[in-house]
Amino acid sequence: MTYRYIKKIREKKICPICNKEFLTKKGQVTCSTHCSQVNYRKLHPKLQKNRYRLDNQKREKVCKWCKKPFYDMSYANTKKFCCENHSRKYYKEHILKPIHFELKKIRCIICKNYFLPERSIRSDLPFCSKECIIKHLLKFDELGYILGVIASDGFITNNKKQLGMTVKDKDYAEYFCSCLNKIFPSQKIIRVLPHSDGRYRVYLTRIKIVQALSSLFDNKTTTFNWIVPKIVLENKKLAKQFLNGFFDGEATVNTQREKYVSIQCYSANENGLREVGKLLSLFKINYTTSKLNRKGVSFISRKDNNKTYSSKSDIYAICINKFEDIKRFYNQIGFKIKRKQDKLKIFVENFTYEVLPWNEEDSELLKNKSLTARELSKKLDVTINRIKNRRRFLGISFWKAIYWTPEQTKMLKDNYGEINNQELSIIIGKPVHCLISKMCRLRKTNENNQ
Repeated sequence: MTYRYIKKIREKKICPICNKEFLTKKGQVTCSTHCSQVNYRKLHPKLQKNRYRLDNQKREKVCKWCKKPFYDMSYANTKKFCCENHSRKYYKEHILKPIHFELKKIRCIICKNYFLPERSIRSDLPFCSKECIIKHLLKFDELGYILGVIASDGFITNNKKQLGMTVKDKDYAEYFCSCLNKIFPSQKIIRVLPHSDGRYRVYLTRIKIVQALSSLFDNKTTTFNWIVPKIVLENKKLAKQFLNGFFDGEATVNTQREKYVSIQCYSANENGLREVGKLLSLFKINYTTSKLNRKGVSFISRKDNNKTYSSKSDIYAICINKFEDIKRFYNQIGFKIKRKQDKLKIFVENFTYEVLPWNEEDSELLKNKSLTARELSKKLDVTINRIKNRRRFLGISFWKAIYWTPEQTKMLKDNYGEINNQELSIIIGKPVHCLISKMCRLRKTNENNQ
């Protein structure tokens, strides 16, 4: 049995519009789309009101590249080429080449070489490469302040195309803006912009400048992995400006009690804070480090009406507590934010080493060994060091309240968890918080020995 593949025979017809012969295809009446639209309008005379569908002469155009006629079927009726390839060829020949030859060569400020500026970058940037920008940056001490702001409140986008900051202090934003304008005076885009939420923003959108600044950080500018640049660690002037910018963003002046002030600086990057501590040691400023909130631990913020928050990562802090260190910080580094600098100024100018007399009631409280020095400092509004010195003067050793005899430790090991803590504190003669802290220390020693 044989099968025959029979093709459909295409009929020849004459177009009613242009009178040309053509082969039909699926009930085709006219030879082209142009003729079909003209035929459709003849059959439907109501469409004569619509100019878009009637302007046939305007839609019959000639391609600029190949000089052949074509019919523009677009809605906007703005085509100038019959296809995309012809438009690209025309753009390269007649637009790109004359622009390239019109560009004048610029002389680099640093290396004194002539170069053609790229089309994607503004021609008012007189640097031929990223290395020349870095050499230009090192001439100014304000570079340290800019790097300190980037490590604290500033940001650099992941694509290295934008640099900026958003803060609530206007004087802070204006000083950062002035530092950028001093280094790059031709960049008029650098300015302070107010926002609807009451904060102020500063932006810099020059790709080469942003890439040069991020390279000083080894491209590590996020909150968890930023580092202090090597240039800052080697130069003391840049270190001073870096600390000024970093403490303006991350530090707070704690003035909860009278006659006691501390400067506290917070960050989620432990290694970065260690390098900041090295910079403080260059100026002979002593400090202490601490770990405030661990990952997942909830805490209450007094600023936001005692709302509870949970920290997503570990938070570390640097604290400057002593008056001598605070005075050195005030004289050598200081703050550019006015409200922070005013707090320090009041404390440094009005601080005195007056030794107030102790009342009998206060001395009796000192003899109470159940209270710690921290609890007594809150009650009496006195520093912890002054309480410890007064106890030594009276012959009361604070360590007697903490010292544990071997008999007491044995009783605690045997009875902890079986007896109530309050009853156990009466038997041993220690407060409850001492029992808990002692038990934690014993468990840690057992784990280390194993």
